[in-house]
Amino acid sequence: MSPHIAFNLANVLSIAGDLLVAALLGGVIGAQRQATHKPAGFRTHLLVALGSCAFMEASRLSGDTRIGAGIITGIGFLGAGSIVREGLVTKGLTTAASIWAVAAVGLSLGFGTPIAYVLAALTTVLVLVALSLTDKRLERVFPPRDAVLVAITFDLAVLTLDQIHALFEGRDVHPKRTEQLCIVREDGGKRVATWRLALHGKHVDRLTEALVVASGTPGVERIEAIELTNP
Repeated sequence: MSPHIAFNLANVLSIAGDLLVAALLGGVIGAQRQATHKPAGFRTHLLVALGSCAFMEASRLSGDTRIGAGIITGIGFLGAGSIVREGLVTKGLTTAASIWAVAAVGLSLGFGTPIAYVLAALTTVLVLVALSLTDKRLERVFPPRDAVLVAITFDLAVLTLDQIHALFEGRDVHPKRTEQLCIVREDGGKRVATWRLALHGKHVDRLTEALVVASGTPGVERIEAIELTNP
């Protein structure tokens, strides 16, 4: 049975108010995204919030709670469409998350209660705060740690594994041992091995400096950087 909701001016104004506030809050978040030249801007976020609120109003009026669940699924597909991969870099994750959050704002306002308005307003404020935290600002608080996987070719008669490991300690670089060790050649009793190490540091410049110093160590024949990542 659908709930009986009278068609009167008060109810119409209540629904209109919910829709207008949803459009306003969604538009504010969208304006921030558009100002930073992101693919989903003012209109996209406004429409997502407005549509989510309208669907939630329909759910409330009809008593069918499945409508709200369908919105969440639909927004998931919309957000996934904004995620693209360029080579090894994935872009659009923040945009997808902001669309998801804006849908939550619209759903909250669709309930039309004072506490729902508080929930929507607080969500909007927190979303704006999160979006304003650029990578540079975050790096001041949480310095990034870079990682590089290197292949070190060295003379086993001159250097031991412990000595290779010690080459990188004390330079703000933290080497991590791996089991990838192989003897590449033996010539007249000389054994040359290649060992892979994962090096972690606060900045790529520190890693580069440590690699340059290590490459000049007697017994080290070659150091090859295999992969640079952000763990």
